[in-house]
Amino acid sequence: MVTVYLKGNVLPDISDVYLGHTFTGTWNESGVTAQFFVDIKKSVIDVRCELERFEPEFRHWIYGKAIQLTKAVVNMFCFARGYGFMVFIHTFIGPDGQPVKVFLSREELRPLVTAYHVNHPGQSDGDPTDLYKAMILSVQEPSLFLAMDDLIATFTSSPAIVPVNCARALEGIRIMIAPEFKNKEKEKGWEQLRLTLNCSQTYIQFITEPSKGPRHADQRDVKSLSNSTLLELVSRMWILMNRFLEFKKRGGQPLPESEFPLLA
Repeated sequence: MVTVYLKGNVLPDISDVYLGHTFTGTWNESGVTAQFFVDIKKSVIDVRCELERFEPEFRHWIYGKAIQLTKAVVNMFCFARGYGFMVFIHTFIGPDGQPVKVFLSREELRPLVTAYHVNHPGQSDGDPTDLYKAMILSVQEPSLFLAMDDLIATFTSSPAIVPVNCARALEGIRIMIAPEFKNKEKEKGWEQLRLTLNCSQTYIQFITEPSKGPRHADQRDVKSLSNSTLLELVSRMWILMNRFLEFKKRGGQPLPESEFPLLA
């Protein structure tokens, strides 16, 4: 048996969440069985995870399950008190006993963003104009703000939210591109989105289909989605969001097919 640990806090600092007993949960997915033990005292979170074996690629999965269990506890506490607290897991301790700060990232998403660039700390070169324009657009367009928030939450919350968040972000883009098409005319809006972003219906359905059950609180199908499928959902939305930002940056002009070939 291999044991790893996660450490965190309930925020804000003035919160005082206390769990009188250890909360446990067991998962068996992709041939890996893991048991979690969650303790919260004075809003300090301690999670112990016991596995049959450990591989470095398990870290994201372990983090997601730890977040899910800890949020289940804190949300129930908040509901009873009428509070709005957040769960923050900041440290992972592997089998070697070395603490590592939790930093969730997918480096392969970075080159997908061409609409603007963010300089590294201490780097002064580069034109920040496009970045500022994107920030202003996010403030001016509530649908863009919410769509971007949905996408970033796919990193910081439970993997179970990925299908709904990705589909909802895509719906937000559809509404921004074709706000005149509502209710029974939504299909015309989807057609306009496909033309604007140069993507096929099949490409879009890969994102929208897995969300149909979860959007109506039916989580049964989410459990059958593989990790690779969840990652592909996020990657496709990163590409489509970037194309939308490029479209807005270019003043609503058609995206040249030489730069943005058909997404099939």
